[in-house]
Amino acid sequence: MPDDRKTKLEKNLFKIFFINALLNVKMINVIISLFYVYRSLTVPDIFYLGVVYSAAVVLSEIPSSYLADKFGRKRTVIIATFFGLLHWVFYLIADSFLLFAVGTIFYALAESCMSGTDEAFVYDTNKELGNQGSSLQKLSHYFSSERIFKIASAFLGALIAKDLAQWQFSLVIMVDIIATLVAIVFAFTLVEPNHFMDVEKQEAGLIKDAYKILSKDKRLLFAIFNKWIVAIMAMTCWRYSAVLFIDNLGVSIIIFGIVWSAYHAVVFAGNYFGHFLWPNKEDTFKINILNILFSISLAIFLMSWFFAPEKYILFGLYTIVLITSALRDPFFSHMFNKQFNSYNRATALSLANFIRYVFEIPFLPIIGLLVSINIIYPYVVALIFGLSAIFYFRIKEEKVYESKTV
Repeated sequence: MPDDRKTKLEKNLFKIFFINALLNVKMINVIISLFYVYRSLTVPDIFYLGVVYSAAVVLSEIPSSYLADKFGRKRTVIIATFFGLLHWVFYLIADSFLLFAVGTIFYALAESCMSGTDEAFVYDTNKELGNQGSSLQKLSHYFSSERIFKIASAFLGALIAKDLAQWQFSLVIMVDIIATLVAIVFAFTLVEPNHFMDVEKQEAGLIKDAYKILSKDKRLLFAIFNKWIVAIMAMTCWRYSAVLFIDNLGVSIIIFGIVWSAYHAVVFAGNYFGHFLWPNKEDTFKINILNILFSISLAIFLMSWFFAPEKYILFGLYTIVLITSALRDPFFSHMFNKQFNSYNRATALSLANFIRYVFEIPFLPIIGLLVSINIIYPYVVALIFGLSAIFYFRIKEEKVYESKTV
């Protein structure tokens, strides 16, 4: 490999790290549910927006990843950054469900373009550099990028918008617009890594081949369900967290921001150094332990809610629920990447993600109905599904995923 290309490829890992970091500043997210409510939405509407998002992802996930495999990861990342910019522009002016829905669709398109494509970009860059043995470490570092700016932005978002005034909301969103513009500049400087594309396999159909990978192994499908069941339940609890803890329980918005920043710091460290966690154990062991901690935290949360509701204990348990879910990501990514061929990795990973959003389309309206009846019901549902990840979709703790990369 020429030294010039090697140098540029090495910079890829730095650049894609900061592109993802900048796209995930999301300063408004610390109080996003209050932002929706103060912009005329109801709590059930928040879950219905989730349906809009999931439906848009279902329609765009596979085409966007096919685009990444066929026409290049770099171009798809650039498109993602522009969709991300449109998302924030609409959120800046939105004051109705319709405008929020349009902004949410652009957000879904941005996420679809990045989903799978970013992991494939990191993995293939690392492989071309001859560092395939450190894939878990590189993927762990990459996943930590999502959190690095949130460590500060969560607290700053709460501090800036502490009075929940409309101009404060707008100021917070402008920060994300500026961050996205910087991400666009970074995206144009990326270097496309080799895909190791096989013409015969390409002609056989990228999507069909990736589908075969997922459909032939029941254990792999169980692993995918295990990942998304817990992730969806954690997201369900998060969607209206500011309304629950600030509006209903009286947690200080500043304390909420401080704890949320601490949460991102913990997840950042956990993802960045995740490859050191239980170093002699398989990915499956690590995932199963985190799933157990997830369900235990939810169970204690519900017992506390019904028998001894202390707001800061509840808030702490909620934070543990989200931490245990987020720490699993690098282990799942490493396990899945070993299963998929380089030439269609983006498509295959997105097929795995696709299952999540298909499930969310009927699930979120039900949660929207339940939360309108009792604000704690979504947590009960989250515990039930969390237990299913432990007892039914549990991943066997043995070395069953042998590398199939080419």
